Parts: sequence; structure tokens; C-alpha cells
Amino acid sequence: MRTGLRYGLLAVGLLAVGALGVLVGVGPGSDGPALREAPAPPAEANESAALRYAEGLERTRLHNRIVNATAPDRVETGCENYSVAATPSGRYVFVRCSAMAYEDGSVAGTEPLPSSALYRITDEGYTRAEARGRSAPEVQPDAPEPPAFHGRSVSVYSFGERERALTVAITAVNSSGDASREYAASVEPNGGVALSSVVTTPATYRVEVRTDGRSATGAWTVTDESERLFVVADSDGLWIAPVREQ
Repeated sequence: MRTGLRYGLLAVGLLAVGALGVLVGVGPGSDGPALREAPAPPAEANESAALRYAEGLERTRLHNRIVNATAPDRVETGCENYSVAATPSGRYVFVRCSAMAYEDGSVAGTEPLPSSALYRITDEGYTRAEARGRSAPEVQPDAPEPPAFHGRSVSVYSFGERERALTVAITAVNSSGDASREYAASVEPNGGVALSSVVTTPATYRVEVRTDGRSATGAWTVTDESERLFVVADSDGLWIAPVREQ
């Protein structure tokens, strides 16, 4: 489900407490749906368990946010999740959810409310990071931009206790002209920056990332399928992760 109801500017009174992700809020009226408790961490943070855990956390967060804000009769949530990377610090999972709220048996609005985050899942719990959007100039390879091709974004995340300055260079392979761009991003602790529509043409791109005297290089092959690029910096290093969305 990719449609839902916009609640963006409403106060939600929602508090996340502790590494185990217990969610606390002001309860709705007795006739509405109850607030949910977040799922417990998995016994082992393998890939499948991490995907389920991250989705459960995001579903709970979105459900409670809507119930706190509007007290509808019923809330339905739908989510997509993608395994991004596995590092010594844990597994990274991207989750995107939307919701539909019902009042008196009818849909209370049709505007989408995307709720998305990158989760770091460990045996002890989780860390959640959201990416703020930022426009960025596109890389322009020799090939013409195909019609109806949607631009691909690059999401840069930093996990840790301090702000990081990251530089991401993207170059179209086997192309001339203005086929390389460099992007500088200052990323808050446990936060992210989403560079929108960086790539608008299918091609293979070389990706170079630098921060804190460290660097990493990877390849990103963009086709007509839906791909997005994740760059993750944590205490263990830099991770460049192209992910194909289903």
C-alpha cells in the first residue's frame, strides 16, 4: 500500500525511550485503536530478523503517530523494506511505510504520508536515522536522457555521536563532457541527507566517498529498474550500497 493520510504538521506527543525502542504516547479515545508497543529486538540480528524488526519498528511508530494525532477508527499500514549493508556494527535496513486512516468506515483522506528511515540493527536494539532532502545537480553522461525515466537519488547516512562532513563524487564511466559531479554533505549524528535526482540516465557510474581521512570506491549500475544508492559512514568505515527496490 503506498497511499495514506498526511499528518506532517500535527503535534504527535510521541517519545522514543531507550535502545529497545519502547514507544510512549498519549492514548486515544476508548473507541479508537490502541497504541502499539514496539517489537522486542531479535535474539540474533541476522538479515531476515533485522528486516522484520526494522519494519515492525517503523509500522509501530507510524501507527502511534497517527493515533495520537487524530484518533481514527482504524489505521492500516503498508511497508517496504530493503537490506542495505552488513557491517561489524550491525545490519542496515531501509524501511518505507505509508498508512490509511479510516473514520466512520470511510477513508479519511487520500494524500500519501511516506515514512522512511534507515535502521541500524544490532543484537542489543536499533538506531534510527532519517534523511533530509536536498536538491543536487545531476551527472550528465553522453547518452540522452530517456523519456519517462525517473531520477535516482543518493542517500548519505552517518551513524555515531558527531557530525560528519562527507564528499561523494559520482562519475559516468566511458563518458565525456560534464559527466562527473562532486557533492559535499554535512550529516548530523545518526542522520542523513538525500540528494535527489542525481542520476537521470541509465549508465554505470563510479562512486567515490571521502570522510575523516578515509575513502571508499564502488560502482553503481543504473538501469530502467528502480535503484537507489546508499552511502553509510559509521565507526567501522564507509559503505557504498546500491539497492534495487522491488
